[in-house]
Amino acid sequence: MKENHKNAFFIFTVVLTLMILAAASPVMAEFGISKDKIKIGTYLAFTGPAAGVGKTIQAGIQSYLNEVNKQDGIHGRKIEMLYEDDAYQPAKTLAATKKLVEVDEVFALLSPGGAPNTLAALPYIVEQKVPLLFPYAPETALVDPFKKNVFMITPVFYTQYYYIADYAIRVLGAKKIVQISQAGSPSGPQSVNDRLKEAGLSVVGEEVYKITETDFSSMIMRLKNKNPDFCVFGTITRPGSLMAKEAQKQGWKPTLGFMSHASITDVEFVRLAGEAAEGFVALEVMKSPDSNDPEVVEFRERLKKYYPDIEPGMFAMYGYVSAKIFCEAMKKAGKEPNRDKLIAAIESMSGVNVGFMAPLTFSPTQHQGNLNARIVKVKNGKWIPISGWQKLPNRVK
Repeated sequence: MKENHKNAFFIFTVVLTLMILAAASPVMAEFGISKDKIKIGTYLAFTGPAAGVGKTIQAGIQSYLNEVNKQDGIHGRKIEMLYEDDAYQPAKTLAATKKLVEVDEVFALLSPGGAPNTLAALPYIVEQKVPLLFPYAPETALVDPFKKNVFMITPVFYTQYYYIADYAIRVLGAKKIVQISQAGSPSGPQSVNDRLKEAGLSVVGEEVYKITETDFSSMIMRLKNKNPDFCVFGTITRPGSLMAKEAQKQGWKPTLGFMSHASITDVEFVRLAGEAAEGFVALEVMKSPDSNDPEVVEFRERLKKYYPDIEPGMFAMYGYVSAKIFCEAMKKAGKEPNRDKLIAAIESMSGVNVGFMAPLTFSPTQHQGNLNARIVKVKNGKWIPISGWQKLPNRVK
């Protein structure tokens, strides 16, 4: 009998201790959610060849979140944003992601940048069921096969490149096409090859570069010697600017020009390439950063307030609008949010006008919220629209 009393007293003591500890601890109903804070994070390149992209995305994100936090956050919770430098290196991306998820216990990953590095971390992110929100990594693998915790706000590369190849063939009448692509981002070049095959054509030259490369003289010479009439220019701002300068130096410009996906439409490309950028054409998925639309004006004002040294550009605006969509979704997720509620809130967004791109529409089966783009061209040092907004055929593959 005494032994039973001792056991009962021991159990009572343990339960009481746990209750006291729980009462004394911050309320933590979900990873990254406490009574007064929402903790989220991202990986970006703050060092290395893509540091310009990482720093501008961060500036955009934080310019929006700072204003939200000044207004007491979302449902009384301030947003704490953690940043990890992955230097645009896939191995570092996985390590950075694991730290954010397992050590920092973030609620979600918001607007990371880079296709090859995101692909390296994607299996882990999916396994952990952490919401991956609006990464600037438009690889098909992020949306096909469908992933419940991944959301995109740009058309994937397969769709963008297919449109570029189709435009070259059908509108410009291109017959001899060459293409440049970045190592580790395979769906875009495959898309070009698929479209050309449909037209009974094939690329006459194809080059794959590494993000760490800085000398493109041999590559440009090889492509020039193919005497193409069109070049699919699949690169990002800094290496793209070096390629443009090298092409100008060698006197090479295909008769029907160069055309790129949306990643090159940041002001950094034009600033770094200088006059060599003139005449380049690309797809654009967001409004021009110098637009006079109220939302874009507000973006420029906030960016100047918090990051006066960062030039308003596509990547800064991308980070800004990603933060805006996240905050709107968190409002819809309610006062007691969790990851499932956040996902449901985003999936319920239909025809939502965020002011920086075409209206966004998600659903429980469609997590690629934007398929719209327009064609822009560099004229007098600025990206200028030469077409209206149009919905690209969704060619997820």
